[in-house]
Amino acid sequence: MKQSEPSRSPHYREKASSQEQEQKPTPSFHAFLFRRRVKSILVFLCLAAAVTVYVLAHKSLSHQPDEIEAFPSSAGRSLEIEVLDGAGNMRAAQQFTNILRARGYDVVEMRKSGGGIVDRTYILDRSGDLAAAQKLAATLGVPVDNVFQKIDRTLYLDATVIVGRDFSRLKSYQVSTERTNH
Repeated sequence: MKQSEPSRSPHYREKASSQEQEQKPTPSFHAFLFRRRVKSILVFLCLAAAVTVYVLAHKSLSHQPDEIEAFPSSAGRSLEIEVLDGAGNMRAAQQFTNILRARGYDVVEMRKSGGGIVDRTYILDRSGDLAAAQKLAATLGVPVDNVFQKIDRTLYLDATVIVGRDFSRLKSYQVSTERTNH
Protein backbone atom coordinates (compact mmCIF):
# COMPACT_ATOMS: atom_id res chain seq x y z
CA MET A 1 0.00 0.00 0.00
CA LYS A 2 1.29 3.35 -0.97
CA GLN A 3 1.57 6.02 1.70
CA SER A 4 0.02 9.34 0.89
CA GLU A 5 2.25 12.34 0.84
CA PRO A 6 1.90 14.54 3.86
CA SER A 7 1.24 17.66 1.80
CA ARG A 8 -1.79 16.06 0.21
CA SER A 9 -3.26 14.77 3.39
CA PRO A 10 -6.31 16.78 4.55
CA HIS A 11 -5.26 16.34 8.16
CA TYR A 12 -1.86 17.85 7.40
CA ARG A 13 -3.48 20.79 5.61
CA GLU A 14 -5.54 21.59 8.65
CA LYS A 15 -2.47 21.56 10.85
CA ALA A 16 -0.47 23.63 8.40
CA SER A 17 -3.20 26.21 8.00
CA SER A 18 -3.64 26.50 11.76
CA GLN A 19 0.13 26.94 12.19
CA GLU A 20 0.19 29.59 9.47
CA GLN A 21 -2.60 31.46 11.23
CA GLU A 22 -0.64 31.39 14.49
CA GLN A 23 2.51 32.68 12.79
CA LYS A 24 0.88 35.48 10.82
CA PRO A 25 0.77 38.74 12.74
CA THR A 26 -2.66 40.12 13.32
CA PRO A 27 -3.65 43.56 12.03
CA SER A 28 -3.56 44.87 15.59
CA PHE A 29 0.06 43.73 15.88
CA HIS A 30 0.92 45.73 12.72
CA ALA A 31 -0.78 48.76 14.21
CA PHE A 32 1.17 48.27 17.42
CA LEU A 33 4.48 48.17 15.51
CA PHE A 34 3.51 51.23 13.48
CA ARG A 35 2.61 53.22 16.61
CA ARG A 36 5.86 52.16 18.24
CA ARG A 37 7.90 53.31 15.25
CA VAL A 38 6.03 56.62 15.08
CA LYS A 39 6.66 57.21 18.79
CA SER A 40 10.36 56.43 18.35
CA ILE A 41 10.61 58.85 15.43
CA LEU A 42 8.79 61.58 17.39
CA VAL A 43 11.09 61.12 20.39
CA PHE A 44 14.14 61.34 18.11
CA LEU A 45 12.82 64.50 16.41
CA CYS A 46 12.07 66.12 19.78
CA LEU A 47 15.59 65.37 21.00
CA ALA A 48 17.08 66.73 17.78
CA ALA A 49 15.00 69.91 18.11
CA ALA A 50 16.06 70.34 21.75
CA VAL A 51 19.74 69.97 20.85
CA THR A 52 19.36 72.44 17.99
CA VAL A 53 17.68 75.03 20.22
CA TYR A 54 20.38 74.57 22.86
CA VAL A 55 23.22 75.01 20.36
CA LEU A 56 21.65 78.08 18.77
CA ALA A 57 20.91 79.68 22.14
CA HIS A 58 24.43 78.96 23.40
CA LYS A 59 25.97 80.35 20.22
CA SER A 60 23.99 83.59 20.38
CA LEU A 61 24.77 84.07 24.08
CA SER A 62 28.53 83.60 23.69
CA HIS A 63 30.34 86.79 24.58
CA GLN A 64 32.05 88.52 21.68
CA PRO A 65 33.23 92.02 22.56
CA ASP A 66 31.91 94.64 20.15
CA GLU A 67 34.88 96.94 20.44
CA ILE A 68 37.31 94.36 18.99
CA GLU A 69 36.32 93.86 15.40
CA ALA A 70 38.28 92.24 12.67
CA PHE A 71 38.83 93.54 9.20
CA PRO A 72 40.06 90.30 7.74
CA SER A 73 39.83 91.14 4.07
CA SER A 74 41.49 93.44 1.66
CA ALA A 75 40.08 93.63 -1.84
CA GLY A 76 37.79 90.66 -1.18
CA ARG A 77 40.45 88.27 0.12
CA SER A 78 41.71 87.29 3.55
CA LEU A 79 44.71 89.23 4.82
CA GLU A 80 47.88 87.16 4.99
CA ILE A 81 49.67 87.79 8.27
CA GLU A 82 53.01 86.77 9.72
CA VAL A 83 53.33 86.65 13.53
CA LEU A 84 56.82 87.03 15.00
CA ASP A 85 57.79 86.45 18.63
CA GLY A 86 59.66 89.51 19.83
CA ALA A 87 58.81 88.93 23.50
CA GLY A 88 60.83 85.77 24.05
CA ASN A 89 57.57 83.92 24.63
CA MET A 90 56.40 81.63 21.82
CA ARG A 91 53.18 80.93 23.76
CA ALA A 92 52.23 84.58 23.39
CA ALA A 93 52.92 84.44 19.65
CA GLN A 94 50.76 81.30 19.45
CA GLN A 95 47.99 83.05 21.38
CA PHE A 96 48.01 85.99 18.94
CA THR A 97 48.03 83.54 16.03
CA ASN A 98 44.92 81.88 17.49
CA ILE A 99 43.23 85.27 18.04
CA LEU A 100 43.87 86.35 14.46
CA ARG A 101 42.71 83.05 12.96
CA ALA A 102 39.55 83.15 15.06
CA ARG A 103 38.80 86.56 13.55
CA GLY A 104 39.28 85.37 9.98
CA TYR A 105 42.86 86.38 9.28
CA ASP A 106 45.14 84.00 7.39
CA VAL A 107 48.23 83.58 9.55
CA VAL A 108 50.70 82.03 7.14
CA GLU A 109 53.73 81.91 9.44
CA MET A 110 54.63 82.14 13.12
CA ARG A 111 58.26 82.16 14.25
CA LYS A 112 60.82 83.89 16.45
CA SER A 113 61.77 87.40 15.43
CA GLY A 114 65.23 87.82 13.98
CA GLY A 115 65.44 91.26 15.60
CA GLY A 116 65.58 89.98 19.18
CA ILE A 117 63.39 91.08 22.08
CA VAL A 118 61.26 94.22 21.69
CA ASP A 119 59.39 96.10 24.39
CA ARG A 120 56.28 97.07 22.43
CA THR A 121 54.10 95.12 20.01
CA TYR A 122 54.00 96.67 16.56
CA ILE A 123 52.66 95.97 13.09
CA LEU A 124 54.39 96.36 9.74
CA ASP A 125 52.36 96.99 6.60
CA ARG A 126 53.99 94.86 3.90
CA SER A 127 51.65 95.42 0.94
CA GLY A 128 50.96 99.16 0.92
CA ASP A 129 47.50 98.91 2.50
CA LEU A 130 48.08 101.01 5.61
CA ALA A 131 44.35 101.20 6.42
CA ALA A 132 44.13 97.38 6.64
CA ALA A 133 47.21 97.30 8.89
CA GLN A 134 45.65 99.94 11.15
CA LYS A 135 42.43 97.94 11.39
CA LEU A 136 44.52 94.88 12.25
CA ALA A 137 46.11 96.97 15.03
CA ALA A 138 42.67 97.95 16.32
CA THR A 139 41.67 94.28 16.31
CA LEU A 140 44.61 93.38 18.51
CA GLY A 141 44.50 96.50 20.66
CA VAL A 142 47.84 97.76 19.38
CA PRO A 143 48.07 101.57 19.36
CA VAL A 144 47.87 103.06 15.86
CA ASP A 145 51.19 104.83 16.39
CA ASN A 146 52.79 101.34 16.49
CA VAL A 147 51.82 100.68 12.84
CA PHE A 148 54.55 101.28 10.29
CA GLN A 149 54.93 100.82 6.57
CA LYS A 150 57.77 98.59 5.46
CA ILE A 151 56.58 97.39 2.08
CA ASP A 152 58.21 94.19 0.87
CA ARG A 153 56.22 92.52 -1.89
CA THR A 154 58.68 89.60 -2.07
CA LEU A 155 57.31 88.32 1.25
CA TYR A 156 53.81 87.86 -0.24
CA LEU A 157 52.32 89.14 3.04
CA ASP A 158 49.89 91.90 3.91
CA ALA A 159 51.26 92.55 7.39
CA THR A 160 53.72 91.38 10.03
CA VAL A 161 52.80 91.40 13.72
CA ILE A 162 55.80 91.53 16.05
CA VAL A 163 54.63 90.53 19.53
CA GLY A 164 56.52 92.57 22.13
CA ARG A 165 56.93 92.20 25.88
CA ASP A 166 53.82 94.36 26.36
CA PHE A 167 51.58 91.58 24.95
CA SER A 168 49.84 90.91 28.28
CA ARG A 169 48.57 94.52 28.38
CA LEU A 170 46.89 94.33 24.96
CA LYS A 171 43.13 94.08 25.10
CA SER A 172 42.82 91.17 22.65
CA TYR A 173 45.23 89.08 24.73
CA GLN A 174 43.42 89.91 27.98
CA VAL A 175 40.03 89.00 26.48
CA SER A 176 41.30 85.71 25.03
CA THR A 177 42.97 84.61 28.26
CA GLU A 178 39.87 85.65 30.18
CA ARG A 179 37.78 83.31 27.98
CA THR A 180 40.15 80.38 28.42
CA ASN A 181 40.16 80.84 32.22
CA HIS A 182 36.35 80.63 32.40
